[in-house]
This record gives sequence, structure tokens and C-alpha cells, in this order.
Amino acid sequence: MQFTIKKKIFIGLGISVSIVIILSIFEFLNFSRIIQEIQQLEVSDVIKSKSLQIRRHEKNFFLFGYREADKEVKILYNYLDELDDIVNKNLPYDNSGYLHNLKNLIAHYRQKFNELLILINQIKKELDNNKIFKNKELILINSALVENPSAVIDFLKQSSTEDNKRLIVLLKKLDNNIQELRKTGEEIVNISRKIDQSSRDNIETVMKRSYGMFFLFLTLFFLGGNGIFWIVGKNIIKRLNLVTSVVEKVGEGKFIQISNGSNKDEIDLLIRKINEMENKLIQRKIELEEKNKQLFQSKKLAAIGTLATGVAHELNNPLNNIYISVQILQKELKEPSPFINEILNDISHETARVKRIIEDLLEFARGKEPVFKKVKIKDVISKASNSIIKQRNFKNIDLKEIPEEIVINADPDQLERVFFNLFDNAIDAMHEDGQIKLKFLEKNDFVEISVSDTGIGIPADKLEKIFEPFFTTKNRGTGLGLAIVYNIIQKHNGKIFVESTEGKGTTFRILLPGTSYEFQNSCSRR
Repeated sequence: MQFTIKKKIFIGLGISVSIVIILSIFEFLNFSRIIQEIQQLEVSDVIKSKSLQIRRHEKNFFLFGYREADKEVKILYNYLDELDDIVNKNLPYDNSGYLHNLKNLIAHYRQKFNELLILINQIKKELDNNKIFKNKELILINSALVENPSAVIDFLKQSSTEDNKRLIVLLKKLDNNIQELRKTGEEIVNISRKIDQSSRDNIETVMKRSYGMFFLFLTLFFLGGNGIFWIVGKNIIKRLNLVTSVVEKVGEGKFIQISNGSNKDEIDLLIRKINEMENKLIQRKIELEEKNKQLFQSKKLAAIGTLATGVAHELNNPLNNIYISVQILQKELKEPSPFINEILNDISHETARVKRIIEDLLEFARGKEPVFKKVKIKDVISKASNSIIKQRNFKNIDLKEIPEEIVINADPDQLERVFFNLFDNAIDAMHEDGQIKLKFLEKNDFVEISVSDTGIGIPADKLEKIFEPFFTTKNRGTGLGLAIVYNIIQKHNGKIFVESTEGKGTTFRILLPGTSYEFQNSCSRR
């Protein structure tokens, strides 16, 4: 009994697979044929359009006569050349014989039109040489010459001079030529319509055949599918049990990716969705952890700011007294000894340095809100560059890639402080011997400015801490520069990232909103 079931399974699988393969090949060939017929329909549509354009400009030529003859003749010949070129390119694919007939008609039409122009020129010369007609009569004859040769013949018959007889003969030839030309033009339009209709009929035939095979495919596949239904059912149950177990583990907080396998059905779709859901949950978990870190960082910065404000206020007054006292003492001592003078200078210098540190502490603690206005980003960076050049005598800052015309909403003073601090840190990292390079990039509604140096870089284990207050990798400084930078960028609804390789340099990437950004909206932080 087991052998019979296996045999039926293999027969059912073989039949189903064979049906799928055969009909897939047929549908592929049919699809290729449809594409070819669509391309041919496009060609026939172009042929029809060009034919109608030829007829239109032919009518314009007869209607306007000599007034716009050169223009209409030129356009008409262009369309004839284009139509002839299309026909020649598609002749190898013509099974109906229409294109061969059309090619002959185009050649005949071109010949008749050339003869028409020659006849018109001959008649024109005869009229110019004929001294009988008055100017008004010549104007009337010229205006009706191409549009209505019969009327001109009737007019000329009123006077039976030899000149008129020659003109009548030429005009009769012209009239016959025009009739034959128009007839050929009508045949060109008719055959182009037949080509177009033939292409549409071919597509309809192919589509009907495709629909028929599609329904046949459904019927055969349904019949063949019954033979392997229980195999599919077994496979479905197995995978559903796997999905159930994975969902239970997801509920426990354990994320396991399920392999899709080789099947392409609703369960595979469910598995993919579960995998996507797990990826999103993992991402949300990471984002939540990052938000918690940011919240902790904000609370820590707020606490440090409160502490720094109190300490700074307490230290500021005695430091002012020391600084002023030293200056008074230096003035009162008329001829101090070099030793005493050196000590007083050291006290004055160190007091001033401590006052600058306190100023940084107060600026960090106060967290002044930015006053937004439209500013050119290059102007802000140039001011920061000029300031650093004056203070540090460092001129190797490349601003070429910052566009002149880019405008953003920002506080120019605070933003200048950001770039000044980044330049200052870069110079320290390069020991005043290297290059600072700036790059600019627009991303959606944001602008990105990169500040890169060629310094010693930052160790990987310290990258996470560089925006924390009082943390520094330098021998000098308070560690407040990058903390102030971070706060300013946050208040501008922007982001700042750092990338560094030891021994190669550091790059700070700053993302700032463009002018269309609404600052009441929240922006995700670093």
C-alpha cells in the first residue's frame, strides 16, 4: 500500500511539474510574441501618423500655393524620408506584404511630386514670358494654379493664342499629375491603416491564445494539485507548528529568525512577516536603549550644569578679586625683582585661564537658546575659520566644497562657536601640522557638513564619551568644547556623528535642517 501511495505521489508530482514546465515555456514564448507584436504596433502607429502628416502637408501645399511652397515641400520630403526609413528597417519582418506595397507607393508618390514641381516651374516660366496677361490676371492665375488648375484652363480657353495653348497642355498634365498624386496619397493612408489594423488583430489573436492557455493552466493545475494535496498539507502543518513555536519564543523576548525554505506560499509570506517583525522589534529595542542612554545623558548633563553653575558663581568673585589684586600690586611695585614679577605674571595668567574655564562652565550650564534666522552656511564657517587663523595662526583649512548659495535657519553666533571648537580640536590633534577639509552634502530636507582632519585620531573605546562634559583626550583643555558643540547642535534640531581611525584622522559629520524645516517639530538626537 505504501509503494502505491509513493507511486501516485511521484506520478502526481511528475504530472504537475510537467504541466508547469510546458505551460511556463509556452507562456514565455507567448509573452515574447506579445512584446514583438506591441513593438510592431508601435511601428504601425508611427507609419500611420507619418502617412497622415504627409497628406496634411500635401493639402497645405495645394492650399497655400506659392506662399509657403518651399516650407511645405521641405516638411513633406522630411516625412517621406522618415516613412521610407521606417519601412526599410521593418521590411525583413513583414509577412503580410503591406510594407512592400507601401514602399512602392512611397517611391511612386515621391516621383509624382517631383514631376509636379517640375511642371509648376515650367508653367511659371511660361506665365512669366507671356506678355498678354495683366498683373492682376497673373496674380489670380498664380493663386489658383496649384489649387485649381481646371479653373485656370477655363480662363485660358477664352483666348486661343499659341502661348495659351501651350499653357493649357501643361496645366492638363499638372491636373492629371495632381489627381494621381492625391490618389497615391490616399492609397498610402489606406495601406498604413491596414498595417495598423493588422498589428492590432495580431495582438488580439495572441492575447486570446494567452487567455485560453491561462484557463487551461488553471484547470490542469487544479486536477494535478489534488494528487499531491496531502503532501502539501503535511508540509503546511509542519511549518505552522514551527511558526507557532517561534511566536511563543518571541513572546518570551527571544528573537529567532526562521528560514523561508524553497516554498513560495502564504506560510512563507507569514514567515517573512514574522522575520520582519522580529527585525523591527530588535531595532525598536536598540532605539529604546539608545533613547534611555540619551535620557540618562540629558539628566546627567542637567545635574552637571546645575553643579557647574553653583561652583562657577562661587569661584568667580574670589578669582576676580585675585586678578584685580595682582594687577594693583603690579602697578604699586615700581621696581619689582624679576622673581617677584614672574610670580605675579604667573598668578595673573593662571587666574585668567581659570576665568576662561569658568566662562565655559557658565556657557555650558546656561544653555542659551538659539535665535534662528536665515544665514549662509559658508559665511558662518568662514568667520570661524578667520577666528581660528588669528588665534592659532593655522591657515590650512579647505573650504572649497562648501557652496556659496546654501542658506539654513540657525543662530550664526552659536554655529560659529561649533565650527571654531571643531577647528581648535583638529589643530590640537594634528599638532598644528596637517589639513582640515570640509565637505558638503544635501540629504532630503537636511544639509550635512563634514569636518575632517589628518590628526592622530581618537581611540575606539573613547569615541562614546567625547561629547560628555569634562572628558578630554588632550593634555590641555577642560573637556567642555565638544559638550558645548553637542548641546548647540541638539538645540538646532540637528545631529552630530564622529568617525575616527587612530593614526589617520577624525571626521565630524553635522546634520542641520534646511530652511523649510519647522522647528516646533521634534528631531531625533544623536
